[in-house]
Amino acid sequence: MHDRTNPPPEVPLSQRETIDLAVDEPKPSRWSWVIDRNPLFLISGVFMLGGCFLVSGVIHGYDPAAVGDGPVLLMLIALLTVLNVYEFTVIWLGLVLSRSQTLVRDTRHLLGLALLLIVDASFVYNETSIFKPEIGAIVAAAAAGLALVKAWWIARSLGIRPTRGAVAAISASLTLMYAMPIAVRLMAHDGFLSQPLAMVVWCSLGAAVALYALPLHWARFTDSDHPDHVQLQRLVVGGLIVLPLISLIGHATALLWVYENTFELSMLSPLLLGLAAVILRQQHRLGGPAPSAKAAAIVVACAIVPGLMPAEQLTIESWTQSWLAFSPLRGVLLIAPVILFWGWWINGRKAFGVIPIAMPVIAAALGHTAAAMARHARWVIESIAELLPRTQLQWGALAITLAFICLGLGGLVSWRRLSDQAPAEPSDQRASS
Repeated sequence: MHDRTNPPPEVPLSQRETIDLAVDEPKPSRWSWVIDRNPLFLISGVFMLGGCFLVSGVIHGYDPAAVGDGPVLLMLIALLTVLNVYEFTVIWLGLVLSRSQTLVRDTRHLLGLALLLIVDASFVYNETSIFKPEIGAIVAAAAAGLALVKAWWIARSLGIRPTRGAVAAISASLTLMYAMPIAVRLMAHDGFLSQPLAMVVWCSLGAAVALYALPLHWARFTDSDHPDHVQLQRLVVGGLIVLPLISLIGHATALLWVYENTFELSMLSPLLLGLAAVILRQQHRLGGPAPSAKAAAIVVACAIVPGLMPAEQLTIESWTQSWLAFSPLRGVLLIAPVILFWGWWINGRKAFGVIPIAMPVIAAALGHTAAAMARHARWVIESIAELLPRTQLQWGALAITLAFICLGLGGLVSWRRLSDQAPAEPSDQRASS
């Protein structure tokens, strides 16, 4: 007896009934995408950052003189305690999940969120400056210490061994970020921060960027057989390097808004000078000194440009001598030769390379603004013109003087060539003598 699945042999293949043997696959669950992608960690971070912004805004709105320091301080301490408990929980959970090779995405989400919280992406610690400086200093010191502990915990648990230079640079950035609100509070007078003091803050940011020129190598990694774990190590190191500086600049910008200061383009000059130093320091790793030296020279030129038209508030005039006035442009012109000299030294120390080094020095000596430089340069040219000989006798005396000078310089050059070409004395002759 034959059925559909077993037809008689005499039936041609073209006339046989086809049977669909496909098995109906179960429809994917509506929660499969959520389970696979697991966006809940990112959503949790958004809620925490949003909550911190809202609560810190309420705390910032309170006037300690009206309600007293006690209630506001208790609210801030409670918020900081909750935030630190959340941070430690996020770090612990991320490190636990990092042991699994199938939860790499979840680990990246958690540790990325942890790094954002370590660098105070919620700007909660800025509120420590509204209290008495001594209380704010204690809170800032505790926050900086905890941030370093969290960063060390993440790095060591993932097999990351930062170098000493990296530890110094990252620690300085984190410490400056937490200490900046207190320092600005101490510098401010009656809630107002002058533009020169605001410029001092940005100069400190430039110094923090320049500290990143200390480490030639940032970290060493323990060997790992899984490429995802190696990628996670590098992402964490990159976050520890870049995020503190970005947060530091963000906090400085926020403080300008809090103290109603205007942002001046010349405030970017210290950051660019620090960046030029980092480029030169990394030239050994990037392959060859020439490209790095040229790139650093371009960045130095970019640092000079914002200072060409300094704000009036950032210019300190002298009551006695206009030559002694100071401006951000003059400060940049005094620091630029140091960086240019460094680039000239590693770029082969060519003779004509001294000219770019001397130009900022001459410009800084002439004045603090472009107009002052032009005015003083005109005065120098006129003074030199007055010293030039007037009569034929004076020109003759000058020519004779220059003849003796050139004769002496020629003798020095010949002596130098002779000393370079002198054959070395045999060792047996030196022994007998």
